[in-house]
Amino acid sequence: DCPINTLPNTKEATISTLDIDATFAPPTCTDANATVTVTAIDGRAPFQYSINATDYQSSATFRVPASSYKVYVKDDDDCIVSKDIVIPFVETVTAQTIDDLTICEGESIQLATTSNALSFNWLPTTAISDPTTKDPVAAPTTTTEYTVRAIRNGCEVTDNVLITVVPKITMTTTP
Repeated sequence: DCPINTLPNTKEATISTLDIDATFAPPTCTDANATVTVTAIDGRAPFQYSINATDYQSSATFRVPASSYKVYVKDDDDCIVSKDIVIPFVETVTAQTIDDLTICEGESIQLATTSNALSFNWLPTTAISDPTTKDPVAAPTTTTEYTVRAIRNGCEVTDNVLITVVPKITMTTTP
């Protein structure tokens, strides 16, 4: 009998438990980009991160504008997982009041304002019908610059209007 030679054939299999989480700080009125933070869960370090499945980096943070994204994490075993995220657009606030104008002493003018704001504050508050409404009526007795502050979801914008008041002309006639 000839001896039987056996050749062991073993292959190591790696079963990854890699998972992913992603959070973001949304864009704001003053910063149009969100900060996305990707977290690798389980898997084998070191980890690499991507927001396009092509370019990987060691940093788990991305600065991106509002849109839909798929973020990726790759572990040391080259296992890759992804997660979809949607970063909402920030609704900006707008406000535009009337152009500067001149009125005669004793007249009033409505400060018509175009805006998507939810609340308003007019300054100064003197000689104005309601300083918290969008379109108050102003009746200044002297030249006054009014400023409207329009606020929506924590964002604010201002606009100004200069109302120049000219004195009444009085005429006296003598016989």
